[in-house]
Amino acid sequence: MSIKVRYQIFCTKTKAPLVDTYDRTMAYVEFQDCLRNPKGDVYRLEQTPEPDGALTKSEEYLMLVYRVRKLWRQYFDHGRDQEVLKASIEQEKKLDDWHSRISAISENNAGPLHIKDREAFDFYIVVRGWREAWKDRKRYSKQKDYDPQVLSEISKKCRDFEKQIDKYVKDKIGLI
Repeated sequence: MSIKVRYQIFCTKTKAPLVDTYDRTMAYVEFQDCLRNPKGDVYRLEQTPEPDGALTKSEEYLMLVYRVRKLWRQYFDHGRDQEVLKASIEQEKKLDDWHSRISAISENNAGPLHIKDREAFDFYIVVRGWREAWKDRKRYSKQKDYDPQVLSEISKKCRDFEKQIDKYVKDKIGLI
């Protein structure tokens, strides 16, 4: 895989990272040690995936999905900042463009698709399902007399997709 992750552990007392490494095991051990012996400080671990050379198409797609999910969490968890919303919408449009191109290729292909990486294609199917479910949820919630139970079911479906996506991204990129 040509994606490497930079792990940085920060403390509330300093601006510079206490640990800055590309070694996942070392970062995990150091972070657990900081949490075990806090000494009154608050620690946070930042994980930044970076391309290590040219990325394959499946890796580009994986990084795009990672950015979309990260921006979503940032928007919903940290005060719904409008700048983050704009960045998220921009990345979502790129993701939807990928889906449109892949759908056009599969529709124009007369025979069965020759899939090189079955696992990556299965991931694409899950992400596409998530995007469609999210759009359905958005459309349904705008109706005047929507049923809260149906909206709850659609939301649960979205969360289930999100869990699958986050697990795949974490495993493939190598996040802690």
